[in-house]
Amino acid sequence: MSTVIQKKPRSKSAVVVNFKANQRVQTISAPPKLPAELKLLIFLQKSTFIFSLALITSALTIFGLTVKIPQAWDLEYKKLKTLQRQERQLIATNEIEREKLIQQTETQGSNLVYPQPENALFLSIPPTTDNRELITQESNPTTISIINDSPLAY
Repeated sequence: MSTVIQKKPRSKSAVVVNFKANQRVQTISAPPKLPAELKLLIFLQKSTFIFSLALITSALTIFGLTVKIPQAWDLEYKKLKTLQRQERQLIATNEIEREKLIQQTETQGSNLVYPQPENALFLSIPPTTDNRELITQESNPTTISIINDSPLAY
């Protein structure tokens, strides 16, 4: 027979067995197979655990989105309102400046004249071509100066 000696190391307890030279080691038989009903219950437990984890994860994700999206909407809405207020202020400032300019021109008695169709300048549009040679030939542009006593536009 073998002698069983129990030693107590500092961290864990261990069992040390001394074997003799001619002694056989007995094998422990395999654990008995579980019944089919018990296997089914274990499978149901594992599957419901996984399903509940997926359900909790999706619920937390949806909750997070319902909190995050309105916050982002609120921030962008505040930006929109600020931009609309600035636009109104710029329009009002532009109209005030325009009114000041009109009053200055009226009080100074300037020689500004409303545009007349006779003073309009019409330009003809050249036909479109794909030749690049025409562009290089026109490298020497001429300047045209029009002198007129009345202004062309206001």
